[in-house]
Amino acid sequence: MMSSVAGRVDRFLNETWRLEAETLAVARVLYGLYVLLILFPDPTFVHRLPGSWFEPPAGPLLVLESAPSSAILRVLMVVAAASLVSLIAGWRTRESSLVTAASLWVMFGVEYSYGKIDHTTFIWLVPAFMAFSTWGNVFSLDSRSGRASTEERGWPVALLLVSLAAAMATAGIAKVRGGWLDVSDSATRAFQLKHVYTSSSPALLSEQGVDYHLGVLDEFFDWFAVVFELSFLFAIWRRSWTRWLLVAATFFHLGIVLLLNIAFLTSFCVYAVVVAWPVLAKLDDARRDLVLRGAVALGTVAAIFAVSGSPLLRVLFRWNDNGDLLLSALVMVIFAVGAAWWAARSLRPAET
Repeated sequence: MMSSVAGRVDRFLNETWRLEAETLAVARVLYGLYVLLILFPDPTFVHRLPGSWFEPPAGPLLVLESAPSSAILRVLMVVAAASLVSLIAGWRTRESSLVTAASLWVMFGVEYSYGKIDHTTFIWLVPAFMAFSTWGNVFSLDSRSGRASTEERGWPVALLLVSLAAAMATAGIAKVRGGWLDVSDSATRAFQLKHVYTSSSPALLSEQGVDYHLGVLDEFFDWFAVVFELSFLFAIWRRSWTRWLLVAATFFHLGIVLLLNIAFLTSFCVYAVVVAWPVLAKLDDARRDLVLRGAVALGTVAAIFAVSGSPLLRVLFRWNDNGDLLLSALVMVIFAVGAAWWAARSLRPAET
């Protein structure tokens, strides 16, 4: 029995998630662009808060007695942005991944030191794990210089998925302990009502969800949320289960942002790693080079704006007070369209 379990774990760590280098290379480029365009942090806002609020979370940041100066935080932002561009290009990929992870971790840690902890862990955890994968072996400057020699291994992706499953499970277990499975009331409905009647500017479809909701679905949504979050513990043991669960996750997150105005954008950093991206083998060398140059150029422009301030968000906020929420919803819709396209292709009968 023990040997069977050990064998299953060994296959999971070394075989199940040993993904093709071409697939991981696409994920690397998309991850870098996604963080620079959508998720890049600006921790300098902390200096507008009372210094007495500063209380770092457990870890190395406890050595700090106060928040780093604005100049130091700006330097960290420049380092993170530059390392992300380097990661997109695949130049010294392992080092770029680790520098990206470390700089983002410090910036988010400073933000957390003022009490509000967001769902941003996977932004830095993805490059921390993937630094030891083969995501820089192809479609990269390292592959041209002969520097890409990382041995193919499955454990970086496997451990990343274990982290995702653990995060989801802790949320699911908390819901079970909090009474989400109690059929006498609905936690989802309570969250929705609280948001609409306590928020100064409810947006998207939250008000319509309150006015036109179907009561019979309230408890269904409670149970679905719990089952969905706990199912990652079982799905990660097989690629096909995980990928189909991520299709459901995409529509789940879209519903959450539309009805509850809560955006979980960082989870898609992990989802992108395990998606079965079209392989780069379909492109000849000239087209690969052109695509990589375009990605690096876009990443460089995005890095400049990430450090100085996103013009896209400025336009959205001028148009609407909930500009960041509108951007989140747009991103979710794009992900949902992609998930639907993948599902349709997967369900298409094989040609004979």
